[in-house]
Amino acid sequence: MLTKEFERFLAQFSGNAGEVDQRVRFLRDIDVLSTVRGRYAPDINPEQMAAMILSLVSRRASDAAKVTPEAMKLRIVGREGVPSDLVGKSLQECLAGFITDPAAAEYVGAVRFEIAETGKIARLIFRDGTTALFTNDAHIRESVSSSAELYSAAALDGCYRLLVIGIGFLKAAATELAEANEEGEIIA
Repeated sequence: MLTKEFERFLAQFSGNAGEVDQRVRFLRDIDVLSTVRGRYAPDINPEQMAAMILSLVSRRASDAAKVTPEAMKLRIVGREGVPSDLVGKSLQECLAGFITDPAAAEYVGAVRFEIAETGKIARLIFRDGTTALFTNDAHIRESVSSSAELYSAAALDGCYRLLVIGIGFLKAAATELAEANEEGEIIA
């Protein structure tokens, strides 16, 4: 699947193809996506798809260049009830993993990701109500790992705007990727 094809897929959900293009454009500047376009453009991989999804986090397209790299690097905070194979992974790695293997999301009982518009904190909600927190803030990491109450309080309740990514959306992205792959395209 080419970058432009996935941009069109994202535009179905965001409603504005031009804005998706603006948000994704800077990913080429920071070498997350290839600058080659047209028929020589390489296919994108699940990590690049995850980065493109995370470019939708910020409220304004002009903020995507600042917010997306922050969101890509968020790390999960280990807590009781969080599957051990997710602990220590970045938000980008988790999204890419669920795109690569949607059954893994079902297996761990993941329901949805909620990401703050600042890209500084996110959470993954599980079917049983367990929440996994993603952050890079050392103070938050330290305090939430020692207290279940603070862990819950660090949730995103006070955020003005959240990007909510349902597992169904990631399954749809995986289906798009699989269909592109069946058409003879090779994923880099």
